[in-house]
Amino acid sequence: MLKRILRIFAWITGIFLLIFGLTFALLYFRQDQIRELVFASLNENLETEIQVKEAGISLRKFPKAAIRLQAVHTAGSRDLSDTLFYAGDLFVEFRIWDMFDSEIPISSISLENGQLNLVKNGALNNWSIFKEGSGDSQAAVKLESIKLKNIRYHYQDEELSLRGFISDLLAAGRFGGSDWNLDFQIQSQAESFKSGKEHYLQNPIIVDGAFSLKGSEEFELVAQQLQLATIDNLQASFNTGSPSLFKLEHQALDLQQIKNIYAVLNLEWPENLDLQGKAAIKAQFIIRENTDLRTELFTQVEDLTIKSGEFHFKDLEAQLEYYRQGAFDRLEIRDLKSHSDQVQIRGTIRQLLKPQLNLNINIDEDQDFWAGLLPEEWQMKSGHCKVDLNIDGSFPDWQSLGGIALARAKIDGSMDWENLEMEIGDNFAFESKLGRGSFLKQNLQIDTLLIKHGNSDLSLKGRLIRPLRFISDSLSTLGAEASIVSQYFDLQDFLSEGNSSEDDSLSLDWKKRLDLRTRVQLHEFKFRNFNAKELKGQVFINRRAISGEGISLLADEGRYQGKFVLRTPEDSSFHFQAELKASNVLVASVFKSFDNFSQETITADNLEGRLSLEAKIEAPISPDLQLDPNGLEVLSEMQIDQGHLRNYEPLQALSRFAEVDELKDVSFNTLKNTITIANGEIRIPDMAIASNVLNLNLSGTHNFENEIEYIITMRLGDVLFAKRDKTSGNKEFEEHLSVSKRDDDHRIPIRIGGTVDDPQIGIDGEAMGSSVKESLRKQGEEIKGLFKKKEEKKEKDTGLKFEWDEG
Repeated sequence: MLKRILRIFAWITGIFLLIFGLTFALLYFRQDQIRELVFASLNENLETEIQVKEAGISLRKFPKAAIRLQAVHTAGSRDLSDTLFYAGDLFVEFRIWDMFDSEIPISSISLENGQLNLVKNGALNNWSIFKEGSGDSQAAVKLESIKLKNIRYHYQDEELSLRGFISDLLAAGRFGGSDWNLDFQIQSQAESFKSGKEHYLQNPIIVDGAFSLKGSEEFELVAQQLQLATIDNLQASFNTGSPSLFKLEHQALDLQQIKNIYAVLNLEWPENLDLQGKAAIKAQFIIRENTDLRTELFTQVEDLTIKSGEFHFKDLEAQLEYYRQGAFDRLEIRDLKSHSDQVQIRGTIRQLLKPQLNLNINIDEDQDFWAGLLPEEWQMKSGHCKVDLNIDGSFPDWQSLGGIALARAKIDGSMDWENLEMEIGDNFAFESKLGRGSFLKQNLQIDTLLIKHGNSDLSLKGRLIRPLRFISDSLSTLGAEASIVSQYFDLQDFLSEGNSSEDDSLSLDWKKRLDLRTRVQLHEFKFRNFNAKELKGQVFINRRAISGEGISLLADEGRYQGKFVLRTPEDSSFHFQAELKASNVLVASVFKSFDNFSQETITADNLEGRLSLEAKIEAPISPDLQLDPNGLEVLSEMQIDQGHLRNYEPLQALSRFAEVDELKDVSFNTLKNTITIANGEIRIPDMAIASNVLNLNLSGTHNFENEIEYIITMRLGDVLFAKRDKTSGNKEFEEHLSVSKRDDDHRIPIRIGGTVDDPQIGIDGEAMGSSVKESLRKQGEEIKGLFKKKEEKKEKDTGLKFEWDEG
C-alpha cells in the first residue's frame, strides 16, 4: 500500500515538474515574442514611453509569469515631462496560459526599489499617462493588483509638498482616463510636509492603512483605517482640486496624542498646558493656491482634564472648534462644563501660544475645587464660592493666567461666597460667613463682606482695587475704598508677631501690600489694655503710612477726638504724629488703658480726677511698635478737675520735710497747665495748685530716667501752722500766730531734686529774696525765743522742723 502511494506521489511530482519544465522552456523560447506582446499591451494604453535597460522572463511571481524590466524610467504625461517614476525592477505579471494567445493581458504590475514623483500644476499633472478612449470605461485599465515595494515618493503642487517612503503597497482595481478606482493597503512613512511657507514634520511619522482612490485629474483618496504616527483607527480622505481638502476623523482620540502630533508636525505646544480625556474629532485641512494651510477642527470631549499653571479643571465635557491658518489660530469654546454643570465656560481664545481670552466663566463650587486654583500661599480651608465672570485680555503665555498679566485683563461679573475660611501665608487667617460682590474691569465692588478673624468681626462694603492681581502676584498691592463696620474689633488680631523678645511685640508687615481708604465705625475697639466704644473716622493704610482723620471715640468714661499719622519707611524707624483732644476722661482709667505709659513712677493707683486736654504729639516708634521715649515730643494744654494725688513719693518726701501728713493724699478742684515733653524730659511751667492741705506753686522737670528737679513754693504760714496744737492755752503763742497769719505774703521755695525713688529736699536759697530771708530769720528767732520761754511748760512736741539754705 505504501509503495502504491509513493508511486502515485512520484507520478504527480513528475507530471508537475514536466509541466513546469515545459512551461519554463516555452517561456524561454517565446520570451522575445512574449516581451513584445507585453510591450504592445503597455504602449497601447500609455501616452508616454517606458525606457528599459534590460528585460527578461521571471518566475519570481510564480504561479504567475512575469516580464522583469530592470532600470525602468518613465516620463510624465505630455503636459508635464517630469520623471513619473524610476524602478530598479518592474514586474509585468500575467497568467501563464495567456502566453498561448495572440494578446497577453496584464494582470499585475510590481515596482520595486525606485522613486515615484507626482507633480500637479493647476489643471495639469504628470500621472495622466494612459490614453483616452471614446469613453471613460474604455480608457480605464483594469488590473488585479499594483504593487509597490521600497519606493520613495514625492508629491508636489503649487502649495503642497509631501515626501515619504513606501515600504509596501498593494492596490487593486481600475485606473487610467478619468475613472480611477483603486483599493490598496499601504505601509509607509511621511518624512516631510510643506504647505505654503510652513514646514511640518520634524520627524518621520508612520502612515499605514487601507485606502480607496477614485478619479483622474482630480481624485479622492479615502482611508477606512489609518494609522498616523502613534494614532490608529483614523478615518481620512483627501480630495484634490481647488481647494484641496484633507479630512481626518476619530471616534475616541486620547488627547495626550494631540501633543504628540504637534511635536511631529513641528508645531509649538503651549507651555504648561496639559490635556487629558477622550475626544470624538473631525478635522479638515484646506489647501488653496497662494494661501497658507487652513486647519479646522471640531471635537466633542468627555472626561476632560485641563491643567495650566495653577489652574486645574477636571471631569469636564466640551464642545470645541479650532481654526488655524498660518501664524493665526482660534479656539471656539461652544460649551465647556463639568458633569454637574457647576463649571461652565464659553467663549473664544485667539493665539493659543499667546492667548487672547474672551470668555464667560461660571463656577459654583466648594473648597475642594477652588483650592486647586488659588496660589500656594492662599489656603481655602472650607466654604462655597460662586463666580460669573467675563474675562477679556491678552497674555504672554498660559502661565501668566495666574500672574501679573491677569491684572491687565478686563474682568466683569459677580461673585458670591458663604462660610468661607481662608489662610493667607503664615500670619493671617479669616472667616467670612457671607459675601457678595461684582467685578467691573479689574475692580471688585463689595456689596456684602462679613469677616471673622480671631475675636474680631468686620462688615465691609465698598470697592477692592485689582484683587485678582493681589491674589496672583505676591509683589502687588490691594487697594480698597470701603466702609467698615464692626461690633467688636481687637487690633491685635490684625497685627502679626514681631521679632522682639517681648511677648506683646507686634509687627506691621501685613500692611506692606495694602493701599486702603476706609471709613470705620467700630462699636467696640480693643488694643492691649485700651478699650473704647463707638470709634468713628477715616483710616488710610498703605506701605508708607497708617493715618486717621476725624477720629472720635468714647473711652475712659470720656471722649477722644483727633487725627494721627504713623509713617513707616522701610529703611528707618517709624515716626508717629498726632493731634489729640480728650474731654472729661478719668485719669486713672487713662493710665490703666495705656499700661501706665510703661513707667512706674506715677500710676493709676496714684491718680484720680477728670482730664481734659489738647495735645500735639510726635515720637519715633520701632517697627515692632515700641515707642522711643527719648525722641518723644509733646505740647499739651491740660486741665484736671476733682483730682487726687495719692502716695506720690516726691510729695511724701515733702510731707516728711514739712511734717504735714495730709500730703499723702492731696485733692484739688482744678489744675491747669501747659506740659511739654522733649529730649526725654517733661517740663512743667509754674502753676498754682490749691489743694485740701495747702496751696502751692509747682514748676520743674522730670526726665525718663526718673530724675526730677521740682521747685515748690509754699506759703510760710501753711508750713508753720498747718499742724499746730489747736488746744494750747499759751496766749503769747496764739498772739504770734495771729500776727503770722496777717503777714502771709512770705513764701518758701522748696527744691525737690535727685530721683523719684530717692528725692532730695531743701529750701532753694537762690530763689528767695534777701528781704524774705531776713524776715524768715527774725521770725525764726522769735519762735525759738518763745519756745525757750515756755520750755518748762511744754507738754508735747510740736513736731515742727525747719531747714533752709543760707545760700
